[in-house]
Amino acid sequence: MYHTSVKGSKKRGSDVPIIHGTSKKFRVDWSLFDDLPANNLQDSETTDSVRGCRKDDDVHGTSEKFRVDWSLFDDLQGADPVQGFSFDDVDEGEQDCGVTLGVEEDFQEADDVGECALPEVTVAGPTSQDDLTNAISPESLPFFKKNSSILKGLSKNVQEALNSSDFLTRFFLEKAISNREKKWEKVKLRDFQIYREQAAPYCKCLPENYSWQFSGCVEINHQKEIRFVLDPPSQNQKNRCTREYGADKFLIVEFKKSHYETADQKCLITTFFQAVLDHGIYLCGRHYTFGLLSASQIRENKVTFFSGDAEKLRENLGDFSAITNPAKLASRWGQILSSTYPTGIYLEPEDYEVVDDIYASTGTPYTDGCGEMPLHLARRIAEKLKLNSVPSAFQIRWGGCKGVLVVNPKVNKTLFRASMKKYDIPNPSDFQKEIEVIRYSRAVPGHMNREFIPLFHCLGVPKEAFFKLQDQAFEYVTQLRRYFDVEGNSRFYINTDDMSSSKFELGTKKLLMAGHSTKDPYLAEKLRQQQMLSMRLILTKNRFLAPRSVRVLGVYDFTGKLKDGEIFLQIEGCAMNSVVTSPVAVARNPTVHPGDIRLLNAVDVPELMHLVDVIVFPIQGDGEPIPFLISGGDLDGDEYFVTTHPDFTSIQQVLPMCYHETAKVAPNSLLVLPNSLKERTQHVKKWFVSQMVFGGDQLGEIANGHAILADHPDYGPLHKYCIELAKCHSRRVDAPKTGDTVWINREIKILLQKLGIPSFIAGHPAGEKPRDFNVTREDGEVFDSKGILGELFTRAWNVYLDIEKQEIDMTFKDKDILRPGRSKWMADAGIQYNLYKKKVQAAMRHSEGNSGLRNSMIENINVRHMSFCNSHAE
Repeated sequence: MYHTSVKGSKKRGSDVPIIHGTSKKFRVDWSLFDDLPANNLQDSETTDSVRGCRKDDDVHGTSEKFRVDWSLFDDLQGADPVQGFSFDDVDEGEQDCGVTLGVEEDFQEADDVGECALPEVTVAGPTSQDDLTNAISPESLPFFKKNSSILKGLSKNVQEALNSSDFLTRFFLEKAISNREKKWEKVKLRDFQIYREQAAPYCKCLPENYSWQFSGCVEINHQKEIRFVLDPPSQNQKNRCTREYGADKFLIVEFKKSHYETADQKCLITTFFQAVLDHGIYLCGRHYTFGLLSASQIRENKVTFFSGDAEKLRENLGDFSAITNPAKLASRWGQILSSTYPTGIYLEPEDYEVVDDIYASTGTPYTDGCGEMPLHLARRIAEKLKLNSVPSAFQIRWGGCKGVLVVNPKVNKTLFRASMKKYDIPNPSDFQKEIEVIRYSRAVPGHMNREFIPLFHCLGVPKEAFFKLQDQAFEYVTQLRRYFDVEGNSRFYINTDDMSSSKFELGTKKLLMAGHSTKDPYLAEKLRQQQMLSMRLILTKNRFLAPRSVRVLGVYDFTGKLKDGEIFLQIEGCAMNSVVTSPVAVARNPTVHPGDIRLLNAVDVPELMHLVDVIVFPIQGDGEPIPFLISGGDLDGDEYFVTTHPDFTSIQQVLPMCYHETAKVAPNSLLVLPNSLKERTQHVKKWFVSQMVFGGDQLGEIANGHAILADHPDYGPLHKYCIELAKCHSRRVDAPKTGDTVWINREIKILLQKLGIPSFIAGHPAGEKPRDFNVTREDGEVFDSKGILGELFTRAWNVYLDIEKQEIDMTFKDKDILRPGRSKWMADAGIQYNLYKKKVQAAMRHSEGNSGLRNSMIENINVRHMSFCNSHAE
């Protein structure tokens, strides 16, 4: 049995929807069309072509067998009627009605399509909203039904073992079931030992302030198969919720909608996703129900489920009665989901004060999201966080407040600005009174990226300047490759920035520090992986170091000394260890409008000398605050890119975009939410599902479209189409908070489809085989771009090919680690290897990745094993 997806369409000038099909006879499933009026049957003398009728927006068929009337398929454009097809491209004048039909596989081809005897087909799937809801009711699916129904099919011993298992052991058991490695009815007592061993490494001590995060994915695939797949636990920094309730009480659930595009397909996933949010998920003997959302989770189609009284959880957060927008309400709930460091410092009413913001003449606050803190409090926080010095600013969460606190030695209590207070907490708990730190001020080296490059280039930076910076990145990679030819000297590489634990395994660092030869196959392969990682960042994101540039937190000038167009910047480290007194270019990610890059003058202000590794903006001027001109930024934790490089400060400046227009809340989200918390929660759930399925074009699609036009020689960042996409981009970034629905202009979409996909987005030149760069695959013909991004990609691609072709000597023997008599262990090593190989292959079989990549990895394992046996044999 296989399925052929067939779309229906309403022809021009006809009120009757026509169901298109393949060249096979169809049989109508009577149970699906029991409400079809008899007077709507459309008979034909020559063919029994089926016509549909509209009833409650559902597509219905007739009650007769029929042959396909090929006169109805004038828009097929030469499709083969015998083999079947999918109507993926419907004529512009047709309206999609959508119906999926099941097709029997055992049919015979005939010369005369109109007379051949073809197998019968039944309409698959429910046809009304009630039938649809009942067909995919979570109560009838694994992980969406109560565990009591699962336990009934297990033996008594297994039930007892299951009930007495610790959470991690049972989690790994149910993870195997979700991945189809195991079935509930096949669970045996010996399985608990296996999964207990899998859970053992996760029972070890975690770094301070870290916990295991449990997550899974709900998806409906192309076969309308509903699955819930658990992910391995991952280390995650704690937040206020996990510290108060425990990390295992929360489950992060991602919703995947596959490639469902038609109206009936979207109806299917909307109904099911809403049912999951309403019914919850049963896991490890617990019932996880809808808990909280955050702005970042909304962008990724994720929800935090809670095992407990979720309504009580939301009730204890604070008073949100003044919020009428469901999107804004969800983002305010998500404040407590931010990963933070606890300080153990609690603010009482006498320790703080909420003061008004300082406003520009335009009505925009200069101090948006930024307050002040006394020096003694900053010292206490630094001591709690075990820092060597006292930072100048902290991004914090406290009660219903969020934003940045900058150190002001002249204040005696903490000053929260009104813009920092997002909601009230009538009776705060100790967890809500505690100051939590997200991060503190420090200077990070600045990098170029795909957004910055075309904007700086159109403002006057020559392409040779970018080539020079890219060559410096290539030089770093080339120096690393030299270690493949020379033994020793590996300790020199330890001090480079890219060897941080987040990018490189700590174990590899230790091997290098211990002086192991870089010719060792394992170590050589690890170093080559680092090369590939660096090159992939240059290839896919155009990310390379920008000298004399930093990224720092933004704060305001509480002394009032800075004038309009001036900033104060004092950096320690990052090759800028001094007070900057020169022209600077300031930008912020994401930026897609040339006016987002502002030229400012850095000056020395003695009263601000205690502020280090932050950029200080003025609180006076005639127009908008400077942060607002930079991509609509503020001071609640935004980082700003600052460069003093002469190539990037000697540019022209264009008028900034008006972000007041793009920041308006969508009219369709201005809802009057009910007072009942339960009803408000239901509104949030419905809004989340609606925006997830019908939420307009995604941010990545808008950003890619802007990059294509900005790099094209016939358009550029200042073209009206790019300006329009820049506005869409700004609205889409704020959509999780405003509820806005953003669509790319149809004229621009048609243009983008006509242009095709440039090589720097496709991840490979035209005519080359795609690499596994984890880039978003776009539909369209790949072409080699002639713009600045295309030229940078071509230069990087050639270097990447050289690295890809290099070979590692698998026969190298490191005599320092070879032990006498090792041959007697080879047999046991082979057995352990085979066990390991089987586990890896099993994991790969259940992964959603590229099958070619999995096969190459398996083959790579075999090659490594053979090399090991050959090189270590006596």
